[in-house]
Amino acid sequence: MLDLLEKNFNLTYLNFLPIVIILVLTLLKVNVKISLILSIVMAMILSYFIQGREIVDIVRTLFLGFFLERDNPLYPILKGGGILSMWKTAIIIFISCCLSGLIQMLKIFSKIEEIILKSKSEFSLFIWTVIVSIIAGMLGCNQSIAVVMTIDIMKKIYEIKKISREKFAIDIENSAIVLAAGIPWNLASLFPATVMELPSLKYLAYSYFIFLVPIVRIIEKKIYKK
Repeated sequence: MLDLLEKNFNLTYLNFLPIVIILVLTLLKVNVKISLILSIVMAMILSYFIQGREIVDIVRTLFLGFFLERDNPLYPILKGGGILSMWKTAIIIFISCCLSGLIQMLKIFSKIEEIILKSKSEFSLFIWTVIVSIIAGMLGCNQSIAVVMTIDIMKKIYEIKKISREKFAIDIENSAIVLAAGIPWNLASLFPATVMELPSLKYLAYSYFIFLVPIVRIIEKKIYKK
């Protein structure tokens, strides 16, 4: 593998500079956009001066991704990326943000809150938390939005039921945070699938942990009759 890399690329410690920039600026708490831009610029400079790539090739790679010749042994390993490869993700981010604002404005979940308030145990309350988180994840198409929406809906109910914030945080962790990755069109699932160039449904078949977490939590609450 090392021989193949040496044949196709100029291997030098300078190639680590884009990564170093990201790590250092992250530790310094520099705005992530600035960090990414500086890292990309450094990568482009290295591509031109160290790897000997033409400016046209660098720009094309930036937009279309990096690809070697098909007969190159490294082709299946080193390929993909580019701004255009993320267009589906960008569209979903835009739509999810619009949906989130619309849902909050219309107070769609207000009636559901009244039903959830009738829960008489932590067991049934957690099941409702799971249901709400799945709906939020499906509508919001984003893990962060799913978490925020679930918290907005369930927080008051947990407070009324006098359930501690620690338990509430654990329930959110065991529902909204993990289950978002189990929804194929949610960014928590779509983004890694896009990066790996895999259909979401294919890799979800191996993501049993995502679904086991809430199931185990439900069983735990049922056994201890919380």
